[in-house]
Order: sequence, then structure tokens, then C-alpha cells
Amino acid sequence: MKLKDKLKEHLLISSINKSKVWIKAKSKLANNKVSKRIIMGIGVSVIGIAIISTTLMVTMATDVYELSIDGVKVGYVKDKENVQEDIDEVKAQLSKENEGIEFLMNEDMFACVPTDYNSKDVTLLKDKQVKEAVLKSDILKAKGWIVCVNDKNVLATKTKEVADTVLDDVKKKYQTEGSEIVEANFKENVTVTQGAVKIDSIMDKDEAISYLMTGTKSKKPYVVKDGDTYWDLAIKYGMSLDELLDANPGCDLSKLKIGTELNLVVAKPYVTVVMKEIVATTEDIDYETTYENTSSMYAGQVKIKTEGQKGKKEIKTEIVKENGIEVSNQEVESKVIEEPKNAVALKGTKAIVGYSGSCSGVLGAPMSKLQVSSGFGVNRGGVRHLGIDFRNPCGTPIYAAEAGTVIFSGYSGSYGNIVKISHGGGLQTYYAHCNTLLVSVGQTVAKGQQIATVGATGNATGYHLHFEVRLNNVPQNPWNYI
Repeated sequence: MKLKDKLKEHLLISSINKSKVWIKAKSKLANNKVSKRIIMGIGVSVIGIAIISTTLMVTMATDVYELSIDGVKVGYVKDKENVQEDIDEVKAQLSKENEGIEFLMNEDMFACVPTDYNSKDVTLLKDKQVKEAVLKSDILKAKGWIVCVNDKNVLATKTKEVADTVLDDVKKKYQTEGSEIVEANFKENVTVTQGAVKIDSIMDKDEAISYLMTGTKSKKPYVVKDGDTYWDLAIKYGMSLDELLDANPGCDLSKLKIGTELNLVVAKPYVTVVMKEIVATTEDIDYETTYENTSSMYAGQVKIKTEGQKGKKEIKTEIVKENGIEVSNQEVESKVIEEPKNAVALKGTKAIVGYSGSCSGVLGAPMSKLQVSSGFGVNRGGVRHLGIDFRNPCGTPIYAAEAGTVIFSGYSGSYGNIVKISHGGGLQTYYAHCNTLLVSVGQTVAKGQQIATVGATGNATGYHLHFEVRLNNVPQNPWNYI
């Protein structure tokens, strides 16, 4: 027993004993009819002793406490209740700074124990020092909402509403735009519980979503294949070049060899979203072309009478995904939402008169309007012009000057897109700088049949047709034949 406690006990017992003596004396004197003055004297003495004893007890009462936090001595305080007030003020200040979050005190980490010291014997902590010690320690925890994955605390938020929103938004991140969600669940056991956490561990909504989806990173072996580069691998697996270098120390990534085993750093999300959704897509339905015979066009000529129009159908597919990666799909519905409209084309039946492998002797005009922009034989930059240029807007129809067989249809250097037709007997016609080509090699064409449209391909400064007539491959003046 401590000295003070022993002294207190001694004084208390002494006071009690004196009181007993006083009571006995009073009884005896009363029986013997002793003078009241004697009795009063004894009483005053006893009362005096009791007062002195009580004064000593009050004087010797504990007025210094030792404050310790988490087993570490902080210092001495005089008033235990005042320490609690300091802690309450710190809690209020932290709550104000953190949008009203409630703070809790870990009672197991806090101790305020009475000592034998007198306040004059020690240096007492000031309120400011107590508050600083509380702030530096982990004695105060924020009251947050913890997201647990398979019973492991992963992150914390300020409110349950924020935690629930985070989980809902993580699921929506993997939704196909415009789809109908049938169900979306986590593969793991995910719960939200309330608990005490460090204030710096509380995340806002966007940070928490990213944290759940990114998760941890681990190394995954990869065998280099033909065509792999370290740059392409980093992009494909969402790594930075520094991460790839750090994961493969001593490896010269600029000289990858087929068969080399590398370590790739891959993200492992904390949660796996299993989503079943209905995705609606539309597909075109091709139209058909029907033909109508006409004697107003030569055999082999085809002209669109009515343009066709593709139809549309809607297809609904049930897709199951895990973190956005499709694991299965099944078509659940298909319906036509717009029927196709068939095209109608005119097909010529008119016989080709006078063509039996040789030219009829007179060429037709290659276009309905002939406006010369450059004549035959003109010297242009030291080069003799081998045909006639007819100026016309882009897209103007170009016609075969005579019946014959297409011997070339395609791109040819300075001519650009060009059609060459053989009319027999060594006679050929060229149609150059075309925009579109409507015939193919080996095709038989009739006189006046459209074979192309005016353009400016190849070596051309404007929209026009370069028209040539060749006899035994020698350029002729087209005007002698038209």
C-alpha cells in the first residue's frame, strides 16, 4: 500500500476511535451527572481531531494523472475530465474539417491513471499539448462504411449511400451502351458494413470506382511470338514501358527474340462483374434486282429504271460478360423492321447491226456534248497530244463510240482510270481520266452504251474526257472518225 493511502487509513481509524471514546465518555458522564462543561470540552476536542483528519485527507487526495496513449506515456494532467473535453474538441474539429464525419475514440488505447505526485512536483500538460498528442496518435478513428470483398476490407467511404453508388456504378461500367440489363452481380461476396477507419483511407466515389476496377497488379508469363514488339505488348496489356522494363530486369526489350519468356504486369480487379444483358442491333437486308427487256437499247446494255433500297431487321441477343469480356451469347429475337425494295433495271434487246468483228466505218460521239479543251496533235510541254480532250462536269456519262470488246478497264499511269475498246480491224478507242468505270475486260459493248463517267484521275488538271482513236496502235485524229 502506498504511503498516502496508509496515512489516510490511519487518520480515518484514529478519527473513528476518537468518536467512540467521545460516545462512551458522554454516556458515562451523563449517568454520573457530570458537568455539561466537561462533556462539551471533550466533544470539541474530538470534533477538532476529525476536522484535522478530514483536512489532511483532502490535502493528500490525488490531483495528478499520468496520461498515456497506445502504451506510450504522454505526460501528466491535473484534471481527468478536462482531458476528455480536449478529446471531444479534437473530434468536433475533425468532423468539421471532414464534412460532418463522426469520429470515435478507441478506449483500449487511452489511459489516464492517478499518481502519488502533487501538481507542484511535475510539469502539467497544457490543453494544446494534449490535443496535439491525440491528433498524432490513432486513438481517433473515422466512422465510415467499409466495402468488403470475400470478408476482406478493401476500401471505405463516408456514407452507405456513396458505397452503394460505387458498387452500382462499377456494374454499369461494363454495360453495353443502350443494352437492357437482365441481371448484374458480383462473382465475389461483396458487403458494405459500418466501422472505424483511418480518415485518410476514406475515398470519394470516382476514386473508389477506379480502385475496385484496377485492383492489384501481378506478373504474368508471356512467350514472345513472331511480330511482337515491346511497344505493342505494353499497349495491348495496358502497361507503361517503365512497368515492362521493371518486370524484366536485364532483358534487352529492343531485341526481342521469338520464344523469349517475358513477365507482363497485369491488373487484377478486386471484383468481377457478371452481367447478362440484351443487346439490340440492326442489320441490312439486301434487295434483289428485277429486269425488264426493252428494244430501245442494244443487247448488252443495262440501265437502272428504279433504284433498290435495302431493308432492315432488328436482332436481339442475350450476352453474358465477365468484366466486359463476352463469355456467351444467344440470339433471342429477330424481326424485320423495314422490308427491302427491289431494284428494276432495263435490259436492252436491240440487235447490233453491222458488227461482225470490224468497224462500221463511222464512230459515234463519246458524249452527248462535245466541248473541246485541247485538240489533237497539240504540243503540250514538248509532248504531242495524241487525242482530243472534251470538257464536261464530273460524272457526265461516257459512251462507247462503236460496238466492240473491252480490252482494258482500270488505272493506267498518267491516263488515270481508262477504258480501251477494240472494234476489230486494228481499230481501238481510248477513254481516259474517268471517274467511274462501268465495264470490265472481255465484256462486249454496244455502240452508244455507257461505259464510264467523266473524272479527273491520272495526269489531269480538270474534269474532262481524253478520247483517242488508234489504228494498228498508231494515234489518229478522232475528228476523221466521228
